Amino acid sequence: MTIASLRLPLVRSFFLAAAVLVPGCQDTAAVYALIGPEGGELAFEEGPTIKFPAGALVTTRQIVIRPVDDDLTRGDFKQSGGAYRIEPTDLDLRIPAEVTFGGDVPKQPSILWQRGDSRVVSHAASDDRAVAYIGALGVIALAAGGEIAATVDEPKLARAPGDVDYGKPLTDIATVKVSPKGTSMLDIGFTVYDPMGMSNRPLNGDGSRYCGLKFASVQGGSIIAGCSGGLATGSVIVSSAQVTVDAVPFLIGKVDGATLVEVQVGSGDLAHSVGYLPFITGSCYLESCSGHGACDSSSGAPVCMCDDGYASPMEDPSPAIACRTATGGCAATTAAAARVAAAARARTATRASARASRRRRRRRVRTPPPRVRTPPPPRVPTPRPTTRPRRPPRRRATRRPPTTRLRRRPPRRPPSAARSISAAVSSAVVASPQRTNAGLRPSWSRPPKRA
Repeated sequence: MTIASLRLPLVRSFFLAAAVLVPGCQDTAAVYALIGPEGGELAFEEGPTIKFPAGALVTTRQIVIRPVDDDLTRGDFKQSGGAYRIEPTDLDLRIPAEVTFGGDVPKQPSILWQRGDSRVVSHAASDDRAVAYIGALGVIALAAGGEIAATVDEPKLARAPGDVDYGKPLTDIATVKVSPKGTSMLDIGFTVYDPMGMSNRPLNGDGSRYCGLKFASVQGGSIIAGCSGGLATGSVIVSSAQVTVDAVPFLIGKVDGATLVEVQVGSGDLAHSVGYLPFITGSCYLESCSGHGACDSSSGAPVCMCDDGYASPMEDPSPAIACRTATGGCAATTAAAARVAAAARARTATRASARASRRRRRRRVRTPPPRVRTPPPPRVPTPRPTTRPRRPPRRRATRRPPTTRLRRRPPRRPPSAARSISAAVSSAVVASPQRTNAGLRPSWSRPPKRA
């Protein structure tokens, strides 16, 4: 199998383009081209054609167009024919590339574009030509046009990037008036391009296409989201028939030349590219004159109109304009210097007075306040009980425990005489008892009767 035996698709190029087909390595259903900063063109037979203007690419890249099975139909915009993916899909362009479709086109043709899983953007032509200008590569398809979500009333937008008048750009603030059509929430997107090639950084931020500008104020609605969502520069809840948006630089910062801004409006999963406008930052943008004046660019060059006592440094001109303390011999300068000196003397006197006051407070003898004696509260007599309190029971004395010490037994005394006589009488009575009236009684127990 040789290269000559392959069926080569139609490839047109200008400036720099090359079609390379290697058997077994590349898809024969796709077309390839190497396109560099000089620009180029790549066409798919009976399909889309993409034209890269000079300066759209920074380096030479291989561009591929291959058919895919994606369906980009959204709302009233019905896809007509197949879809095509333009690779590499992560490539951002510094200037929008032109995409056209040949052959039979539907009535009110439009081109649908989608990058990754983001929303679909429709590019409707003002005539019967199917043309779109895309700032990044992705999936494209031809479709029959429908009604867009809103129209831009002011300013007048250019349909193609080449029709933009860079001699009359919007400076510092881009005021856009939009009239919604049957929607309560409107997304407005601004994508900034650098057609002059004066910036070497992404103007819209890394991974974003709508953060070059931001909303400063909105009339006729309220802001509910910014560019962090990746769908638009801002989302607005519509409260009137016309929404006025003031957009100011965000990530683009201060630019030296005019930029190209694409305006998109949409709602839900479908947005519409409605045109282009020029935008530039003025020479006085972000110039504060050191906080002592105002910048004026009416003469063409930025000049600081300084306050009294300040002047622009004439001996050291530099791009960073400023207002410094004046040192000349004019009356205004002398008066300003006198005011500064008087203020310094006043500050010195105030500090000296404060120090003296602190010293006097330290030396002052503080007398304690008189002590106020508080009389004690009156004593209230305690009422005596009416009944006599019961006497507590008497505690019984406990017997003293016996001692364990052995007592000495006293000696026995001899019996007395009376005890001896009684014993003898008792023994005699027992031996000879006598009868009496009372019974057996001893005779000695009753005393004798007197005569």
